Amino acid sequence: MQKLTCKSVGLRLAGAGLALALVLTSSEALAQPAGDSENPVNRPAATAPPTATPAPPATPAPAATPAATLATGGPKKNGFVFQFQFGGTLYTALGSGVGGGGWMNGGFLFGYKINRLVLGLGLELGYGEHRYKTMSGGGLVDAIDATSLMLFSPTVEYYLAISNPLALYLTLGLNVGFVNVHSDPGRDYTDTALGFHGGLGMRFFLHPRFAIGVEGGLRGVWVLVENDEDTDDDDETYGTMSLYGAVLLTAIW
Repeated sequence: MQKLTCKSVGLRLAGAGLALALVLTSSEALAQPAGDSENPVNRPAATAPPTATPAPPATPAPAATPAATLATGGPKKNGFVFQFQFGGTLYTALGSGVGGGGWMNGGFLFGYKINRLVLGLGLELGYGEHRYKTMSGGGLVDAIDATSLMLFSPTVEYYLAISNPLALYLTLGLNVGFVNVHSDPGRDYTDTALGFHGGLGMRFFLHPRFAIGVEGGLRGVWVLVENDEDTDDDDETYGTMSLYGAVLLTAIW
């Protein structure tokens, strides 16, 4: 009886030891950290290193607009030309039949500019007076020839030099139109007029499209007078050659 009791006690002690071992093993497993390298299941996923944020691209400088280019680029290269001029005779070099005492004239020019060349058609309106003494009634009396003219002028201009904002140019043209002469004492008649002009000018460009300028040169105008057939007077031609000057306003569009 005693022998059996000792054997039972031994078995019970062995079972209790086994149970204690199991309990200790379970406690160690629960206490192990989640990121233990020996347990790949519980290992946290690798975290990618932070990515540097790229700097924003540099903003390119805005391209120059056409208006800005024009504002600093000198005279406009191509475009329609409109010009107003006002001037008169500075000195009469030859003749006195057409406003020999000096005339004042104003005019317009319409044309087109191609690089340095300008082709245009001008319209000129002028007025001049020639006062002198003449014999009448056995003595000297005051006389006056008042001349009004309208001339169409095909004109060519060429820019010889351009240094912003200044431009030097050459002008040449032909004149054809009509002239009315009122003589007192005398008669009043209208006849054909032919002529030319040539000179140099300087323009100051306030803007590539707008300029003020001065021009001077030589001009000649001749009047072709046809007398009535019932008179004994022959047809005649007279005219004048003079130095002229003018101020100009020019627009290139």
